[in-house]
Amino acid sequence: MSEIVLVSAEICHSEMIWEWRNDSITRKMFVNSEKVSWERHTSWYKKVLLDKCRKLYLGEEGGIPIGLVRFDKCENEEYVYEVSINISPASRKKGFGKQLLTNGIRRLLKEVDNCKFIRAEVKNDNVSSNKLFMSCGFIFIENESGMNSYELSL
Repeated sequence: MSEIVLVSAEICHSEMIWEWRNDSITRKMFVNSEKVSWERHTSWYKKVLLDKCRKLYLGEEGGIPIGLVRFDKCENEEYVYEVSINISPASRKKGFGKQLLTNGIRRLLKEVDNCKFIRAEVKNDNVSSNKLFMSCGFIFIENESGMNSYELSL
């Protein structure tokens, strides 16, 4: 496996990301498991690209997109970002998750100077993501929501 390179997501990536988002396995693992219409996605995506409190990175291996990692600054907590990760359907089960997440965190920390914690919310039955966050040093935090919460202190 070669190095995963991160590029900032651009408008030209929108359709591919929408297709990944609507993949049946992706939907099953996301908090919101509904299909997303093209119109809703396009509106959301344009806002994300313009939002200074969000970072959206596309991971590529050998020039081929393999996944996406997004960081959203938490509104009420000055030093906290929430992370979301999605591996493309064609790239699952190939061991890309850890490198995509760690490279994403490294890039986020170069681009923002106010991040001290990164949080993740993962469905209990999303075995791959639960293992991924633990393997990257995130600490499991008990909660009552039916979701697993993880936090990484930086």
